[in-house]
Amino acid sequence: MSVEESLPGTGPSGSSRRVRARALRWALVVLSACLLAASLRSALSQDPLAANIDFYQYWVVGRSLQAGSPARIYAPQERERMARADREAAQREAQSLGRPTRRLRAAGRREELGTYATPWLYTLFSWGVGGDYARDQTAYQTFCMALFLLSILAFGWLSGLPLAGTFLLGAFFLTGFEPTLSEIRVGNVNRIQLAFLASFLLLQSRRSLPGKQTAAGFVLALGILFKPNLATVAFFLIAGWLLTRQVRKLLETLLGLALGATCAVTLSAWRFDGLGIWSEWVREILPLLREFDHSLAKGNLSLVRLLKDGLGWGESYVLAPLFALTFFACLALGLRRKRPSAPEPTSSLTALDQVLVGVGALFPLLAADLAWFHYFLLGLPLGFFLMRSSGLGGSWSLRVPAALGLVLMGHRALAPWVDGLPTLVLGSLVLLGTLLLFGTASADAFRLGRRLNQGARELTPGTS
Repeated sequence: MSVEESLPGTGPSGSSRRVRARALRWALVVLSACLLAASLRSALSQDPLAANIDFYQYWVVGRSLQAGSPARIYAPQERERMARADREAAQREAQSLGRPTRRLRAAGRREELGTYATPWLYTLFSWGVGGDYARDQTAYQTFCMALFLLSILAFGWLSGLPLAGTFLLGAFFLTGFEPTLSEIRVGNVNRIQLAFLASFLLLQSRRSLPGKQTAAGFVLALGILFKPNLATVAFFLIAGWLLTRQVRKLLETLLGLALGATCAVTLSAWRFDGLGIWSEWVREILPLLREFDHSLAKGNLSLVRLLKDGLGWGESYVLAPLFALTFFACLALGLRRKRPSAPEPTSSLTALDQVLVGVGALFPLLAADLAWFHYFLLGLPLGFFLMRSSGLGGSWSLRVPAALGLVLMGHRALAPWVDGLPTLVLGSLVLLGTLLLFGTASADAFRLGRRLNQGARELTPGTS
């Protein structure tokens, strides 16, 4: 026997073990991919006449813009007029077809349009809709699900997870996570927002790409102007980079944010025939939000609303700074003895950026006045990042509470035990899961701060 054959793992038996291990890994990948495909089919096999009431509003306004009538869409009388006109058109369409339609079902749910969205969102929809509501709805759901799956793959790669683990998490988010199914039913834009966040982090991760931070900031600005609840992501990133003294990254990203915001405002102003549409949106949005019933009974699961309904008190202006200060206090404690000469490992900085993005996306669910169930889909990135590989600083002390938080937040896996519970109790479970994710992320921020102190070994995304 040669010396090489006598070494452990180098002989024929070692080679066969490696072949078996590789075959087992690929078998797990194939099985998890099949489970993901089955989960996707299950998630999409909902009521074929689903109203998609949020998509319907985007579609009506988009069609109005497409027709060349950029009216004052935020004015009460115009919201009523657009809803009435499309309801009448939907009734005529259903009568001509001799059957109820998706458009008619959606129109029947809206006496007036709740035009909360930004001019930039309506501008994008005006470029994408056609004249057939059912066809456009199907195309929109297909587009959003493609973005959702790509985002899951991106978050899994960024977290250093094996492909089988990413597929299994994706299957959970499609079948065991109620916010995903709620998002599909109403046709909101949270899956598009996940794609903005994934694109931002992917651009950041490309070391050899010139101007990557500016490009990432540009994409993030488009996402913020698309739906402003992502502004908290920018806030957490800026504050985190200031604490860790990453000034160059901060300045390059701010440049990208400015360029992206300029692009979105300019294009939407062109679509609406003037910048005045933005001042109108700012002026009308708060009165508009107060017009509608955002009670817990209607599905508003924000912590502010839960505290008001359960304890008689709850204010976002108290909760928002409380949660922000808690998180950054944990990070600052981890950084408190930082040695200027200590190397800053890429793995820790990468993981910290991911956690900052994840907490920024989760933050409005805890601190804002309004959080519909589908909004909780924005907890997905933080769930992935807390599950990250050990090579990126992950550990079971993070994965276990994160997994429990996701199960409670999604609660569909607990259906046999939670079905029929009062809304207040169910909302408490969802928010308990959200708080658990936030608390785990705060502990992780402290750990990452300590790793930055100690100059841990440098690793890159995708390593294990």
